[in-house]
Amino acid sequence: MWKGLGISHISMPAKIFEPKSSINRMCDLWTFAPKYLRAAADTNDSLERLKYVIAFAMSSVYINCSQNKPFNPILGETN
Repeated sequence: MWKGLGISHISMPAKIFEPKSSINRMCDLWTFAPKYLRAAADTNDSLERLKYVIAFAMSSVYINCSQNKPFNPILGETN
């Protein structure tokens, strides 16, 4: 069996981390939900409703397109 250090023992430069945690990024998926989903619920036209739902889905994809790793500190890693 391979013996070595876990990922928590690898030193990474701070600049690769995004200043948000994973939970912040998950909440960002729902940023535009009130705007687009409320508008979709209020319309009677099924095509317009579909457009609003697609706009909501695309807005969450756009917000979370990032190459940075979310910052999830390990206990004792930060001050």
